[in-house]
Amino acid sequence: MYTDEEAILEAEKLIKLHETVDPYKIAKFCDYDVIEMELTESTWGQMVRSNRCCTIFIDINLPENIKKFVLAHELGHCRLHKGHSTPFYRNIENTTISKKEAQANIFALSLLTSNIDGKTQMTNFEILNFLGLPYDFERFL
Repeated sequence: MYTDEEAILEAEKLIKLHETVDPYKIAKFCDYDVIEMELTESTWGQMVRSNRCCTIFIDINLPENIKKFVLAHELGHCRLHKGHSTPFYRNIENTTISKKEAQANIFALSLLTSNIDGKTQMTNFEILNFLGLPYDFERFL
């Protein structure tokens, strides 16, 4: 199992390797399939691993900023939790989540925030507002 710091380093490694923070481009570079489809109301996404290949499912009905976060989160699972498929990622606002889910969130936010100019002068809530994410994600920054 990775530490939170290692999750951040893995995100930074992918950014440097692929010269982008766009999770869609990174998924393509990593040869991960991304499928947008209608999922249940509380399900945002899921990653399935088969024969060392990752397929990521994202709810097509989500706003674009949430889709981007969910994809980054599922990329985190692909990179950090090899040998596992992840159960459905659900809306986590005000709920307790597992260490693996928290690490995937830390990975995702590290990826998505890495190129924000002036990030060090912003509060966590300003960063989340900039990304269009719920304030409940503050605990993962």
